[in-house]
Amino acid sequence: MKKRILTLLVLLLLCIGFALPISAEEGTGKAYTYDHNNTATAVPDPYTAQLVLHGNITGFDTPSDIIYKNQKIYILNSKGNAVTVLDKDYNRIDSISLTKNGTEYRLSVPESMWIDNDGTILFADSGKKLVVRTSASGEVLAEYTGPDNSEEEGTEFLPYKVLTDYLGRIYVLSKGEYRGIVQLTEQGKFMSYFGSKSVEVTAGVVLDMAWRKLMSKEQIANSARYLPTEYSNMTIDQKGFLFVSSGSSSSKKEYIVKLNSNGNNVFEGTSFGDFNLGSYGTTGFSTSFNAIAVDENGFVTVADKTWNRLMQYSSEGELLYIFGGQGNQAGTFQNSDRIAAVDDRLLVVDRVNNTITVLTPTGFGKKVREGYILFEKGLFEESIKPFEEVLSLAGNYEAAYIGIGKALQLKGDYKGAMEYFKKGYSREDYSAVYTRYRSALMRQYFPAVMTALIILAVLTVVCFKIYRKKHPKIKKPPLDKRGKISYLFYCMIHPVDGYSEMRYNQKQSTLISTVLIFLWFMVEAVKFNCRGFIFNKNEPQDFSIFTLLATTVGLSAMFCLSNWLFATFFEGKGGLKNIWVNFGYGLVPMLVTSVIDVILSNALTLDESFFINYINIFGMAYTVFLIFIGLGELHQYSFKRNIFSMLATVAGVLIMVFIIFLLFNLYIQLEGFIVSVLEELFYRINVGF
Repeated sequence: MKKRILTLLVLLLLCIGFALPISAEEGTGKAYTYDHNNTATAVPDPYTAQLVLHGNITGFDTPSDIIYKNQKIYILNSKGNAVTVLDKDYNRIDSISLTKNGTEYRLSVPESMWIDNDGTILFADSGKKLVVRTSASGEVLAEYTGPDNSEEEGTEFLPYKVLTDYLGRIYVLSKGEYRGIVQLTEQGKFMSYFGSKSVEVTAGVVLDMAWRKLMSKEQIANSARYLPTEYSNMTIDQKGFLFVSSGSSSSKKEYIVKLNSNGNNVFEGTSFGDFNLGSYGTTGFSTSFNAIAVDENGFVTVADKTWNRLMQYSSEGELLYIFGGQGNQAGTFQNSDRIAAVDDRLLVVDRVNNTITVLTPTGFGKKVREGYILFEKGLFEESIKPFEEVLSLAGNYEAAYIGIGKALQLKGDYKGAMEYFKKGYSREDYSAVYTRYRSALMRQYFPAVMTALIILAVLTVVCFKIYRKKHPKIKKPPLDKRGKISYLFYCMIHPVDGYSEMRYNQKQSTLISTVLIFLWFMVEAVKFNCRGFIFNKNEPQDFSIFTLLATTVGLSAMFCLSNWLFATFFEGKGGLKNIWVNFGYGLVPMLVTSVIDVILSNALTLDESFFINYINIFGMAYTVFLIFIGLGELHQYSFKRNIFSMLATVAGVLIMVFIIFLLFNLYIQLEGFIVSVLEELFYRINVGF
């Protein structure tokens, strides 16, 4: 009896538990962002699916567009030829039917709509090739036909997106229009093409353009034309900036453009999109934006139709997070076709499911937004706290580190800003604040440092003169009587004479050359780990001592062996030992400039990087020159034969690398074969033949 009563109580509690409302937030798929290496890193869900509006309940039918204006939500029905109006609480309050002269007016293929500042409504109808203006109640006031393209083949006016700016000018996206956005006056007269894109210059484009120089007019007419890709969608913010999205055929730097009043892209140089969408067989997937929205705080949200994911960017084009995805559960979509921003919420249209999903920020998303909003308002110190709370939720969120760094920079805390920029791997920001930090240090310590240097210089001169009085300068001994290290530096300054006399006066040293080659390995290891943060993009976990040995000592051995082998074909006089010595001696300039590189990389900024580049180029060029002269004098080659010998040596090294790769691949396959045979053998032994 007791067991039955206990069982009934447990069942009753379970029923009550199922009946209670669930307070846990429903996520929007796996959210992530990209780090400094363009590697996807997971983050908490930035948005949660608060509500899903179904068309058969709310009263809309296969929505083709959604607009938020004047505290109302307008939904364009692609089948019902009407506009459904909701309030901010998603209750249906009105339905606008179109009429003309008192009779029903039907749109053919309604693509989008826009609420103008005077309350009139604009519709883009690609079926009728018109932009239709109606009153707020739906009475047709005017029809705009766009530019006259009757003389130009393939450029019909097929409007699919329309909006207006604060001056009343009309902007229209037309299908197949590569010249940009069609700009009309308030009365619908054609003005110009706005924000036209340029053709991305690739190797294929350059090659085809070169071939066109040799083609006839008929061949050119029948060949492919290189035209800019068309835009896919657009919106406008409260400041009058046009935000326009593009499809997959565009450059990553043109997936989203922010156009000012002159048609210039404010986001120029910024890359957008999902960096790793994967592939299937030989097909690689890429981002293709088909919807875009900007909220009142400047956050840009775009929909990628490839996998139905949403991406949100800051007002400066920084990727904040990627969320959503393909699916049928709340927060995922079958076709994320249109987006509207309602305060901090997002309304996402799914035309396939005939639904509108209402997304609201989670605790994580609210803190990210709060930090950026406070920073944009100039409340830099106040923005630090929400960014710190973001980091407590997601310690790998680099954007928060950068946000704190920018706030500290504007507060004047350059050292603290540098630490956060380093944690956020923002080398550009780190370089900018380091310039200010270095200038502040110079102003603070310059007088004391210069005074100390002057005193040190005077003391050095005095001490040197006293030393010279007690120890007069001794005349240098003849070249053939100097030490081997002294002779090494003589070869650096006088390479032709030094290398030509080296084999006769026995001043070469295999030990010194070997030490120099191993020093190359050590210097490269130091460069990998100790270069300044601004110039060092290496990750500590990627450091491999074996790889470094192979690319320094191993490469040196292969080069010397290859040169010695080919010397028999070119009648060279030097042996393998002599080649090793000359090669090692030639590395000295590169070793010196590499050390200088490490030192300067910790003192210079990105704007001063040309100093490091020039020094490295000089060191590499001088090393190649010394090796070329040294081996030429060793083998007693003419200039032309020496060039052929060097080219053959490089080819020999490539052949050796290829053979090593083949042997390694063969080893992997042989190992796999042996393991498979042994596994099969043991399996047969265990189960019986």
